[in-house]
Amino acid sequence: MDRQIVVFLLAGQQYGVDIGQVYEIIRTEKTVRLPGTPSYMEGVIHVRERIIPVVDLGARLGLPAGETDAGSGRIVIVDAGGTMVGLQVDAVKEVRVLPAGELKPPPAYHQSDGGYLEGIALAGEQLIVMLDVRRLFGREETALLAAAGQGVA
Repeated sequence: MDRQIVVFLLAGQQYGVDIGQVYEIIRTEKTVRLPGTPSYMEGVIHVRERIIPVVDLGARLGLPAGETDAGSGRIVIVDAGGTMVGLQVDAVKEVRVLPAGELKPPPAYHQSDGGYLEGIALAGEQLIVMLDVRRLFGREETALLAAAGQGVA
């Protein structure tokens, strides 16, 4: 079955998430940093009467800092296993249809990472690394993000 995905850039590479996991895409905002949080957590923002924790997705995945054109950075607000989380990305490229059968399984060594790497898709000449944001954070991380989203650190 075909799927719609949001394609974004991190460190010069294309990544994607299923559009069903995306709540909203907003321009990068200044975050309020909370003490005692992991280094990849940028802080929190206020969006539509909600406090949303924001994570530097590149840092969370261990990627080098990407080159961002002025104004191109975005926050992709997703449902990460019941917790709304903002993922800071370098740019959002497009929403596209991923035809059935285009997603190939991830390399075997990524099976031990909690399964957040859903697979790799070939889109024209470009590869898109597909992420499952519901599996991106461990149980403790999800609890920390949920607490940050409630204004509790």
